[in-house]
Amino acid sequence: MEKKLADGRILRNFAIGQLGWAMLSGIVSNWLLYFYTPSEEVIAQGMPLFITQGIVFAGMTVIPVPPRRRLHRSLHRQQVR
Repeated sequence: MEKKLADGRILRNFAIGQLGWAMLSGIVSNWLLYFYTPSEEVIAQGMPLFITQGIVFAGMTVIPVPPRRRLHRSLHRQQVR
């Protein structure tokens, strides 16, 4: 049995659906940025700050702390010898 490829109409419908999801994702990410890092003008109007604006924990938020890796006992014994 021969498989039939999708025609242009079906491909356009899938592309339009993907465009909608991409636009929704962009809108939500922009809204989150506006909400959690408001401008000085919005702060002056009374919007509270939800994320500290200083650099107190900047290193921990930008660069994650890697977990310590422990060697299995048998591997450790082989390296010691």
